[in-house]
Amino acid sequence: MELKNCSTCHRVFQYPGYGYILCPECRRTDEAQFQLVKKFLDQYPGAEGKEVFLATGVPINTLIKWVREGRLVSSNAVNLGAVCDICGKPVCTGKLCPECKKDIVKQFKESEAEDIEKVEKIIPKSHDKGMKFLH
Repeated sequence: MELKNCSTCHRVFQYPGYGYILCPECRRTDEAQFQLVKKFLDQYPGAEGKEVFLATGVPINTLIKWVREGRLVSSNAVNLGAVCDICGKPVCTGKLCPECKKDIVKQFKESEAEDIEKVEKIIPKSHDKGMKFLH
């Protein structure tokens, strides 16, 4: 385990190496707030960010953080203020809009195809099937 500073209260704590960088106390507070918002949205589905804030007291920035983390989906992303990291368009969940996600996947596929071609040029093709040791 390594020591990290909590992203909320900045106290030092032992970070297990995965998950949110929150100390145990802030993690409990965050989860309690999330459950409060979840309970409110179960009763009032489709409520807007301002309504959620007024009813629960959970700050809009926290709601945006949960949208960006993919923990919360906003059907009215324009009013919430969560935007794509690449193009700045409103996002309903996550950090990227659907168009930018599609572009990134396309770029990865193209890059992967180029890498496969490079490897095929370097490694001679064998007529034997399966794996074997080289001498």
